[in-house]
Amino acid sequence: AVGEGREVVLSPELTLRPFPKEEKDEELESEKESSEVSMPVRMGVKRAYDLYPRPLTDRVKEHRGEMFEREQRRHGVQARLELLAWNAKYEGKSPTLEQMREKEDLQARLELLEGKVDGKECPLLLEDPGPVYHVILFYDGANYRAVVTDVLSENGAVLPASRAMTDYHKFGEYGTFTPVDMLNYALNIYKEGSLVSIVVDAGSHGTHVAGIAARFPSEADRAGVAPGARIVSLKIGDARMGSMETGTALVRALRCAGMGPHPCDAINLSYGEGCSLPNAGHFVEMSEKLVRGGNVAFVSSAGNNGPALSTVGAPGGTSDAIMSVAAHVSPAMMEAEYGMMAGDENVETTYTWSSVGPTADGSFGVDITGPGAAVTCVPTWTLKKGVRMNGTSMSSPNVAGCVALLLSAAKAENIPMTPARLRSAIENSAKGIAGLSCLQQGNGMIQVQQAWDHLKAFKDDPSQDIFFKVSILNQATPMRGIYLRQPSEVLAKKAFLAKIDPLYSLDEDVDAATQEKRLNLEMQCVLRSTEPWVRSPEFFHLAHGGNSFKFEVDPTGLEHGLHTATVLGFDADQPEMGPRFHVPITVIKPMEKQIDISLGKLEFATNEVKRFFLQVPEGATWMDVTITDSRQQPSPTPEATDDADASARLMMLHTVQLLPHRAHRDAEQKKVLSLSPAQEIKTSIPVHAGITLELALARYWSTRGPTASTAKISFHGVTLSQDISTASTGGISRTLLRSDLRDEEIKPSANLTYWRTPLLPTRRGTPSPCDDPRDAACAPLRHETRLLVLDYEFEQKEAGKVRPLAPMLQGHLYESAFEAQLMLLFDKDKRLLGASDAWPDEVSVPKGNITLRLQVRHKDIKILEGLRDMPLWVERKLEKPVSVPVYATHAAAATGGSTMSRRVLRRGTCTAAFFAVPGAPELPKGTAPGDVLTGKVGFADKGGHDFSCVVGPIPKKEEKETGKTPDLPDERPMEEKMEEAVRNLKVEQLQKFGEKCGEDGEDDSKFEDLYVKLSNEYEGHVPLAIAGLQFYDDKKRRDKGLEKVIATAEKVISLINEKDLAAHFGMEYDKEDPKSCDERKKMEEQKAFLIQALTRKARAMAHVEPAGDGFDQALTHLTRWVNIEANNDHAVLSLEKKKRMGHWGLALKLLNALLKNNDEDTKKSIYPMTKEEILAERTKVLHKLEYGHFMKREEGWKSVTSMKDFVLF
Repeated sequence: AVGEGREVVLSPELTLRPFPKEEKDEELESEKESSEVSMPVRMGVKRAYDLYPRPLTDRVKEHRGEMFEREQRRHGVQARLELLAWNAKYEGKSPTLEQMREKEDLQARLELLEGKVDGKECPLLLEDPGPVYHVILFYDGANYRAVVTDVLSENGAVLPASRAMTDYHKFGEYGTFTPVDMLNYALNIYKEGSLVSIVVDAGSHGTHVAGIAARFPSEADRAGVAPGARIVSLKIGDARMGSMETGTALVRALRCAGMGPHPCDAINLSYGEGCSLPNAGHFVEMSEKLVRGGNVAFVSSAGNNGPALSTVGAPGGTSDAIMSVAAHVSPAMMEAEYGMMAGDENVETTYTWSSVGPTADGSFGVDITGPGAAVTCVPTWTLKKGVRMNGTSMSSPNVAGCVALLLSAAKAENIPMTPARLRSAIENSAKGIAGLSCLQQGNGMIQVQQAWDHLKAFKDDPSQDIFFKVSILNQATPMRGIYLRQPSEVLAKKAFLAKIDPLYSLDEDVDAATQEKRLNLEMQCVLRSTEPWVRSPEFFHLAHGGNSFKFEVDPTGLEHGLHTATVLGFDADQPEMGPRFHVPITVIKPMEKQIDISLGKLEFATNEVKRFFLQVPEGATWMDVTITDSRQQPSPTPEATDDADASARLMMLHTVQLLPHRAHRDAEQKKVLSLSPAQEIKTSIPVHAGITLELALARYWSTRGPTASTAKISFHGVTLSQDISTASTGGISRTLLRSDLRDEEIKPSANLTYWRTPLLPTRRGTPSPCDDPRDAACAPLRHETRLLVLDYEFEQKEAGKVRPLAPMLQGHLYESAFEAQLMLLFDKDKRLLGASDAWPDEVSVPKGNITLRLQVRHKDIKILEGLRDMPLWVERKLEKPVSVPVYATHAAAATGGSTMSRRVLRRGTCTAAFFAVPGAPELPKGTAPGDVLTGKVGFADKGGHDFSCVVGPIPKKEEKETGKTPDLPDERPMEEKMEEAVRNLKVEQLQKFGEKCGEDGEDDSKFEDLYVKLSNEYEGHVPLAIAGLQFYDDKKRRDKGLEKVIATAEKVISLINEKDLAAHFGMEYDKEDPKSCDERKKMEEQKAFLIQALTRKARAMAHVEPAGDGFDQALTHLTRWVNIEANNDHAVLSLEKKKRMGHWGLALKLLNALLKNNDEDTKKSIYPMTKEEILAERTKVLHKLEYGHFMKREEGWKSVTSMKDFVLF
């Protein structure tokens, strides 16, 4: 088979046929069909480290590194022996320069084998490209198939038939890369074989999740919850970002699950993040359409961010359409999975870290609880058969497996099933767990048998298919329940208006059957409040279109703390169904406002969470929390009792404040405390004044033994009168510091730690329909997705780390209004360096030009049009923070006087502080006007504020003035001047014509005719001879006319009097004498011509006489005038010299030095070397040195950097 000029031999067991013909290729394909031996294939390359999960990458790198170091040591021993032999040979002698070069060559080899060049770490050749896989695609007459191999021999080696696979969904084919990685992979082939997708794990999480529900054919005792269910795996984690989910992958997965070629009955999503806006965003909208319109049950993890309230994550804990699952642990799990001893303290509960409701918009957040741990399978690349994992990621697939059981039973008995019917049965049959609130467990622990009984009991009731949408009207933001958290919200009784919308399918579904259901919908409801402080009507009429009712919440008589209630709506005709809808109500009654709070002695039952809701006083910026274990410290004396318990008690301290349109993580602190008897732990936590703060202190679920502690809180604060960000560097910013709570000792300090550079697109993309075949393969969209791709470029002065920022897009994922966003970073060779999404991480980048590509997806082309000029920022961490001095007076700041000293700021007083932002000399090298420096400013030992400044105008460096060289008056006759001008113009035009001459030979003949004519007319004119030399030595004709290059170079040399030249440069000249200056100028020109001629002659001689001494003679002549080792202008000749002398170590050292600056060092030389040429030379040198381990890496990097296009998003 032949592909892109390469030939590979595939196994004769494979069936190869010509690719399906396209109209435009009909004639071409017919020619190919005539061949009985050769068949066309398509080939591509993929770097394994771009596929591997990060833990696997680390393991394979370690293994390959050990193999590499073994070879390094082997060659290093040989180099050291040779160096010792040289030292012994010339000990006590005076070696010649040539002999010293031998030693330098050995030292250069040894340095490279030790990973150093000139005593410094050298990353070149030492970075492992990893395994590189070649993908060979062919057509077998029915399916496109591909072979993925890391062995692609040019000598006709046969590739095994077992590696040829087609789309996984067709035959379930999968392969394993190598015994080293043990990574299984499958293929998806798109768009008539134009794209091959290699699918691998992004981590071990997904396999473990699947194992909780899956069947194990050969090990029945390991079977999951639903062994009869067919599992469709849809990958959403991107290995390039450590398995972070992307918007694109999430949307593709939804479309595949709902409308793809293999539609699902149920979805499990064991992923999630905190969100700034619950029940909103593109993904949430699609999920609702899929559940209500696609009849797909959707289960997801609630999150692992407890124990504080309002920590449920998106999408599971914050979306109406998705059933949110908390994580349960039972005594049996504690003993079997965790090896805990049996005892009365082992009680069923939720894990301490299991996320807790309510959501910011009032929903209870958690719907159901499932077992939150399992010992089951993980991928083979982990080299483990099974492990224990815990989390709501584990409870969610358990519940999803239960859902599968119920769906399977319903199908078997022909019971119509909808997500609404299923959810009603599960929630109304769940078993409550003692000691837990509805915010922790939802409706309780899932009960499959009871849920099945509920489904069968009401299988004929069409109202079971209704989604009840609950909303609270007349609120500033959309609310799905009541959530009163601020002190002002609980001062008086309040009335609210709840609207209940009964929904059949989607609004756009208007088929006759659905419309008939809507028409016939009428429900007489009975309302019941679960708590006396909530009053609601007794009766409520409901029909299609919805209805609303008023209810009252009276928090005035409630004690401090958390209170929940529910207004339940029952069908008056069938109350045994259980509640049909509910209005959730959460009320928090904060403690009285104090700056010092003692919570006293707190005794904790197993996994008990004690919640304290604090009013953060105005003026507070941080609080100190002191937790002290209440046990006495054991006595060290022999009389100590045997029952003294000195074991640590594990506690969790969690504080959360809810800020508008911010995720809970933005104002959260969580600490795990290990308390020994009488131990005291003090921690400082930043706070936001005026926002209710929850302080949750929990006994960890696995902690055993009596647990008690005391807790104290004290608020502190130093506030600012105004923002301290400055408009420009080199300026002074003034602010007022105030202490409203207590006397505070202050010592202002400020540091700038990050540098941000703005970027505008270098290529403004145009919004276009999404034509990615991976999207088309999922399912047809109800609306057309459009995408925008923008390219940005920046110059990285030194290798380092950068963080790409897109403030308009980042920080939002599930709640994002956009379908997706993704940034990819590339080096100048289009090698992928890293990826960034909603939460950007640092990406390591090399020195040189970096390209950043941003893709944004949305259905509205107008919105994408508005992003075409969107700026991005590149953030770098400064190697050394820039200190910003703080002064007590403006005068001190302006004159650089004494900085502000440590002092006490009395309660109720304020003082001024002046920040003198350093000017241009103190700024990091490379900063430009418009850049932004960011950091922190602190006024006390604790607490702090953000600080930033814009880089202002940067003055140009003063250049040292040099006197102007005096001009020599030109007193020649005008006729002579004109003749010289005409001659110079002719030579100039001839030179330009020579540069334009092509390879057809016709123009070359014209040039040579003109050159001969002008040579006869201006015999002995050196610039004319130089023009001819440059013409003959041009890369387009050099190899065919080396003799002409040598002859023309010798002509130039003969025209220059080297003795006069040497004599002139052997003495100083009078810089104030016009005649002397004019002579120096002419001599410098002559010297430059001579060096050019000698250089071109030497290079030509190297090609004419590969083994003769002509090159050495020419090079010796050249070195009389220039030191070719002083810089890289003569790198080609220096390299040739080292190769001829067999100094391969020095040759390799030179090539590495050229690559260090990405071939920039030779660009202005007579013979510039491209990066490709340097790499080709390095391959030859490595072959001569027989460094096979380096050659493998070189070949790997060559394949990786051979990509012509950027990788796909």
